[in-house]
Amino acid sequence: MEYVREFHGCRTHFRFPVVHLRHWFKLWDYLEKSAQKNPFAMVVMAQPLAEKHRKGAPRVAAKIRLFHFLSQLSYAPHDMQQLARIIDWFLVLPNNLQEIFDQEMQLLKKGLNMTFITSFERNGIKQGMQLGLQEGRLQGREEGREEGRREGVHDMLRAQIKIKFDVLPEWVDMKIKKADAGDLQRWICSVIKAERVEDVFG
Repeated sequence: MEYVREFHGCRTHFRFPVVHLRHWFKLWDYLEKSAQKNPFAMVVMAQPLAEKHRKGAPRVAAKIRLFHFLSQLSYAPHDMQQLARIIDWFLVLPNNLQEIFDQEMQLLKKGLNMTFITSFERNGIKQGMQLGLQEGRLQGREEGREEGRREGVHDMLRAQIKIKFDVLPEWVDMKIKKADAGDLQRWICSVIKAERVEDVFG
């Protein structure tokens, strides 16, 4: 791309390369390798994911996958926290999907000594206080809300599998529908390291 301006014999000429965000998907392996030492690579990774997955389960699945990758890097705790805030800002979630994301972050914290999830913990405490104040009035609706969260977890797991393997076999869909909460949480964690769809449920 170029910008040229002339005025009374003076000339300004700028020439600069332009890369569409979706172009980075072709260089994803390069970005993951660069992120080992260059934190800005994580910022670059967040931008095309935010553009591609604008809503629904694919968006929360992409965000979770990115946070799992971040947790495997060896940055200082302060740098981890700053990167987490940037990713969170790029991939903002609606309330119903934020609950699913917060649950996954709690699992991630238990499995690893994560130190950058304090902002999500504060959000969880705030939500817990609000639910506690309304518990008497909302008790009758709890079952419906729990069912909604369960369906949200189902959708997120389906999206994770679809994003990573580009397929969602019918047997996988049936297995997800029949799973209990423990199985769903275990499978969500397994998707990150699985090399085949079958490995998720192994």
